[in-house]
Amino acid sequence: VKYHTSVFNGECCHKEIDRLGKELQTHGCRGVIGVGGGKTLDTAKAIAHYQHLPVVLIPTIASTDAPTSALSVIYTEKGEFAEYLIYPRNPDMVVMDSAIIAKAPVRLLVAGMGDAL
Repeated sequence: VKYHTSVFNGECCHKEIDRLGKELQTHGCRGVIGVGGGKTLDTAKAIAHYQHLPVVLIPTIASTDAPTSALSVIYTEKGEFAEYLIYPRNPDMVVMDSAIIAKAPVRLLVAGMGDAL
């Protein structure tokens, strides 16, 4: 399998979504795989949505519902809430390694419990 990796710059904003979408096109990618926390996964979903490609999400923390939700929270470049981007369907696949989740900081697991409530 031929692949290309990119580094997420930390904010799920239109500038970052556009940047990574252009990179995806340049390399002829046929899908998106997001690995990380909520903003990373929300960005991966947005890229896949705009590029009309499948998305596979690999969460590394349990403090977010981003891996399974059919939406992305979009922020400004300064980290302020901008909008919700709602999708017609959930991600194509979620791959979760419980050993990775278990090694995440406890505060993130607790935050996820609060988010779920």
